[in-house]
Amino acid sequence: MKVSLNLRQHLILRLAIVSTAFYIASSTFSMAQTAPQVAAMVFEKDIIPEGIAYDEKSKTIFLSSIHKNKILAITSEGFLDDFVPSGKDGIKQVLGMKVFNGQLWACNNTAEHDTLNREANIHIYDLATKKLVKRITIKDGTPHLF
Repeated sequence: MKVSLNLRQHLILRLAIVSTAFYIASSTFSMAQTAPQVAAMVFEKDIIPEGIAYDEKSKTIFLSSIHKNKILAITSEGFLDDFVPSGKDGIKQVLGMKVFNGQLWACNNTAEHDTLNREANIHIYDLATKKLVKRITIKDGTPHLF
């Protein structure tokens, strides 16, 4: 489904779980509340989404998976792609993301039950090339949730 997003309007992203499909919905916030439109459907099972970020320039929605340790990119045309495939560049459970200055910042860490290899990271990716620009790591044995 093709979605037109007006940059002058506030974008509200909603994630709803319906059966095994995840629907990414967008709506505008105005005096008259409008019904959300489906921007994309993610049918991949056990994705367990956590973070959502939006790039206004490319009109791309980024969705992270804490179960599969990856980041999905969803275009305004509804095409879905692994922006960061599972475990690439040592990425762990992605909790939160932010698009800033042509880059995607992804906060991630090891699973909470992993008491032996506790690690927290910030991975910074170039949006144009999908390449890792920088990785900041804290590995001090203490649990962190960036």
